[in-house]
Amino acid sequence: MGTALPTISVCVPTFNRPGLLKQALESALSQTLLPSELIVGDDSHDDLSEKVVAAIHNPHNVPVVYLRNSPSLGQAANINMLFQAVSSQNLVLLHDDDLLLPDTLRDLSACWRDHPDLTAAYGKQYIISEAGEIDEAASHQLNSDYFRSERWAGLQQSSAVAGMIQQFPNDCYMIRSSAARTIAFRPRQEVGNGCEYDFGLRLGLARTGFFFLDKFTGKYRITSESMSKSLNDDAAMQAFLLLQKTPVPEDAVWAREFQLKRLAQGAVAQLIRQNRKQEALDILFSRHYPLAKRLHPRGIYHFTKALASQSGFIRRRMG
Repeated sequence: MGTALPTISVCVPTFNRPGLLKQALESALSQTLLPSELIVGDDSHDDLSEKVVAAIHNPHNVPVVYLRNSPSLGQAANINMLFQAVSSQNLVLLHDDDLLLPDTLRDLSACWRDHPDLTAAYGKQYIISEAGEIDEAASHQLNSDYFRSERWAGLQQSSAVAGMIQQFPNDCYMIRSSAARTIAFRPRQEVGNGCEYDFGLRLGLARTGFFFLDKFTGKYRITSESMSKSLNDDAAMQAFLLLQKTPVPEDAVWAREFQLKRLAQGAVAQLIRQNRKQEALDILFSRHYPLAKRLHPRGIYHFTKALASQSGFIRRRMG
């Protein structure tokens, strides 16, 4: 007799995007393996999303739980509220502008059949436009950049590495509900926009059993709103500063060095925007910002911007 598959809740945090929310909910309710429940945490300023949930086509009568937050909780607290609300063994976090592929729940839950002690399972993701069109080249590059390829398929040797190099979390991952509740998202006041990276890193350091399924399981939507937010996004800076001070196992040191080098350029740019120029210069002249990048036009630009009004730094370097 085979191992019973875990029950699954799909959790959807939403904020003022009723049109996209409808598509996300439809992708969850048309799965080949239906969820045990669908839970929506609504941070919206109006009732348009509530009306979408009430009117959604639900042919298989999947239980739908709608939770309205008034006042709004913010992203991290809204997600944590959903983690606490689930009644299933596993959950899938589906952002309101993203989509599950039809077999996502079936494929990810099957990973538990051979590995019943898994903490998380996740696949590859497509990048789609606001209109829903797939960008094949960008999708391939994204999955390659974050170690989601055939070479990494299966149970990961180091959960710490999986979280550190951002193989996890990606969009539409499946996770043990108890692990999600225990680790939880930290608020923006503590980790800025780096809450997802912080969650994945802490989960990887605390738990074992991460499984990468070499199959597409989700669609990540690039919207005009997400592009405008990226101008003030401090996620790279927050992730760099967090990782810099986080003790890691010996077998994961290479991953920390790799990730710090990947994040350094973005961290410097964000520190300069926040007028934290001394911290920017410290990273710029560290081993994580190689000389070749410093001599690149972007590196030279960062240097000149960070150097302004930093006479103390000049004296230290020359003395």
